Amino acid sequence: MSILGRVNRRSLERDRQLAASIVRILQKQDLDNQIASIQAQKDILLQVYESATAYSNLIIIAGYAGAFAVWQFVKSDLNPSAMMWAGTLLLISTVIFISFELYKMISHALVFRRIGTLLQNAGLEEDKRIGAWHMIWAEYGVREARVWMYFLLPTVACGFLGGGILLWSLIRSL
Repeated sequence: MSILGRVNRRSLERDRQLAASIVRILQKQDLDNQIASIQAQKDILLQVYESATAYSNLIIIAGYAGAFAVWQFVKSDLNPSAMMWAGTLLLISTVIFISFELYKMISHALVFRRIGTLLQNAGLEEDKRIGAWHMIWAEYGVREARVWMYFLLPTVACGFLGGGILLWSLIRSL
């Protein structure tokens, strides 16, 4: 083979190696972009969950205040059965709501403890610690959002039923 043929073959081989390296770099960048995208989605979900939880808590507390205000107006007109059902349903709703708040408080303490341990780990580089902190916090948010629905639905349902009994008693007494 001529010198020109060998040079072309080496040149083609280097071009193939260069192309393979470029493909590997692009695949790694794509993986990094996917990881960053997943992290951003988890962060957004956490913020939405925190806002929704704060709003729901405000509405639930306002609902309790309204229900107990209506109770004051109609307690003399309530028959014993209606009073028992309204009180029981409102009590169940309140217990579930407080149970979730206690669960959330304990869960926060555990995740903060985990983050504290991570941040004190001198073996990790700072950017990896911060990335791990974000990951722990985002995982916490996703888990809390799932658990939240199991508490929210029965809290609202029992509260509405108890408040509905009181409201019906108020309407009947007019």
